Amino acid sequence: MGAEQAYAKARIAGERQSPRRCKNIGVLGTELTADCQAHADRLIELHRDSLSLAVGHELPLVPYDVSQRGPTPALPRNLIHYDRTPHIAVTRESFTSPNSHGGIRRAQVRNFEPPLSLPHDIEIVSLAAQRLVNFVDVEHVFTGDGLLKLIHADSVRTFLRQVSRDLQQRKVTSVILGCTHFQFFSDEFSLLLPGMAARGSIVSPSGTLAWALVDFFQEFRERFPAKCNLTAPKGYAHFTGVQPSKETLETLGLQELTLLETIESGS
Repeated sequence: MGAEQAYAKARIAGERQSPRRCKNIGVLGTELTADCQAHADRLIELHRDSLSLAVGHELPLVPYDVSQRGPTPALPRNLIHYDRTPHIAVTRESFTSPNSHGGIRRAQVRNFEPPLSLPHDIEIVSLAAQRLVNFVDVEHVFTGDGLLKLIHADSVRTFLRQVSRDLQQRKVTSVILGCTHFQFFSDEFSLLLPGMAARGSIVSPSGTLAWALVDFFQEFRERFPAKCNLTAPKGYAHFTGVQPSKETLETLGLQELTLLETIESGS
């Protein structure tokens, strides 16, 4: 769900010396999820879906190896006509510098010119922000009211500035906060990345899921309203779904109301 929002919110940008358009999306995670490049597969599927709709059929995803000679198909040469058949070339690179976790996934359409409303390529940058987890679980940088303790403010904000600079240098225009701990720092990220904050492109999957559940239950209530199961005059009524209001129950002739969770039948 977070991937859908991040893909939709990312801006389409182009390089000055290239006619190709690209969406650059960042994913912040723990060391483990950054190395796994979590969310990247789903983002690539979304990119393929949008381009497949434009071309009129499902585009194949083809893994490419990256070498000094450039990307080359990792599949047999006779599988498809790589120089003519529309497809999406997918590459994966891992960061190799010491103590670095994460990497870059790219999905680039080939042999097809998409409409101007769609990008040719997406680039997904996975970065580790493990220290944010430590801030919450180990250093306990927040008060019980969720406010940042002054004694920790400098170290936390210095690290957040560093992460934000990394995202900006990689031209990221939407970012997924890929750990539930990172939700605590969303306000700080909004101050450091005001452009993305204004477009709603700082995405917290946990928050997105919570609001989606709220919308779902609201729709469910509207489609399946509470109904009284009273079929004959009785001294009581039972209901399913959301508890009816007092006024609703009084319309049934029930004046003195006592609400019971269950009614036990006698022997």
